[in-house]
Amino acid sequence: MSVDERLPSTTARAVVFAAVVGTLALTVHDPMAAVGIVAGLALAATMRGFAGSLWRVTVASAVLPAVVLGVVAAFGSATGALGIALLLVGTVVGVALGYIDAAWPTQSVVLRTGTAAMSAGIAACIAVVLLFWTATVGGIQPMLEAALWATGHGIAGLLGWIVIAGLLLAGGLLVVPSAAFTEPRRRDGHVALRRLLLWRLVIGAILLLVGLVLTALVAAFVPPIQSLLEGIAGSTVVRGLTVVIAVSGAVLTVLGAVARNSWYRTDERGNAVVAVVVGSAFGVGASAVAAGIGTRAGPIGSGEATVLFGATAVVLGGGWFVLWWYAKTMETVGTPDPASTIAAGLAVGVVAIAASTDSPATGVEAARTAVPSLVALAAGLFAYDVGRYGRVLAREIGSAGASRRPQLARIGWSGIVATVAVPIAAGGLWLATVVSPTLSVPATAGVLTAVVTIVVGARLLLR
Repeated sequence: MSVDERLPSTTARAVVFAAVVGTLALTVHDPMAAVGIVAGLALAATMRGFAGSLWRVTVASAVLPAVVLGVVAAFGSATGALGIALLLVGTVVGVALGYIDAAWPTQSVVLRTGTAAMSAGIAACIAVVLLFWTATVGGIQPMLEAALWATGHGIAGLLGWIVIAGLLLAGGLLVVPSAAFTEPRRRDGHVALRRLLLWRLVIGAILLLVGLVLTALVAAFVPPIQSLLEGIAGSTVVRGLTVVIAVSGAVLTVLGAVARNSWYRTDERGNAVVAVVVGSAFGVGASAVAAGIGTRAGPIGSGEATVLFGATAVVLGGGWFVLWWYAKTMETVGTPDPASTIAAGLAVGVVAIAASTDSPATGVEAARTAVPSLVALAAGLFAYDVGRYGRVLAREIGSAGASRRPQLARIGWSGIVATVAVPIAAGGLWLATVVSPTLSVPATAGVLTAVVTIVVGARLLLR
């Protein structure tokens, strides 16, 4: 029997309100906290798409690289260590908010997200190479021309592309698993058909190569044939066709390798790996096209776009490893609680603000400066306490059957304590700094009084 992990709706709304208030309080010190919470919500919404149908998985896979690209760009625009820290805190809080009204992602969803991150990371690496190549040769058209003639001019260059295309197509036919095309009871027939296609491909490529070589030998003595071969070897249409076949074979090989690797790593009846890979490739491709348009229009430079996609590839690769490790340890580690994650994130944000303060103020200025941090800390404690109570209700009664009255009573009491605690803490801080800027006896007494007040209030709150 599964346990309902969702918070009751009334409690969930209270936790969301506390998270928004705490994030706004952190935004007073640096607006990157608000950017982070938007990025976290986008990541959570994208991850929730991996739990749906294949169409939703495809859309989520296409959106994921664009979202990660935006998050990386936001990190790049953050100024100073505090901005980066609050952006990270806001992202964590946003992801937790995205799952405040739903159960945490299952192992299947985590693995799908990890596969999408891996596929998008590989595609981002390819995009980095293409962007760098485009910037080096001076544009898209010179890059395409360089690709057409990469194997050399003349009949030898054409033979080189034919060999490459044949090898890549053969590799694709060998790597793609039979389960992608047929049912288990028809596997033997599909294997036989694949072998037949592979042999015909090999024999056809050999005959084509032999025919071209013999024709080239004959053309040395027959000038009309020589001019015909030169026209075929120098035709951009023929070269383009061989390049397209080679690229298709490479895509088929990569897709088959990812599909085969994912197929043996899951216990599901179905597998969404094709939807994941296709969506990821489309998302990275669309982002690369947008980046190319941006470099031509002038908002960003080609070097900046290359660095951005390179950093995105690194983040996606790291995300794949983290998600893969988390999926393997979910049964032992367990799933985090969104309310506790929000509380921890706000607390870390307050610590980051305190650590970045160079010259602490005194008196009223100290209390005024500390109020946003105290509000964020109080909001985090409120979210933790209310969320803990909501989990108890969901576990004992059920999320749908929990009455609003006890929830409102607990929310009201916790809200009163959190609201009163902020001015008390600010007053204690003001008193401690006014009496003495250093830890003298009166200042120590003021700090101890504030600590005792917090402990007594926490005990009353827990009761």
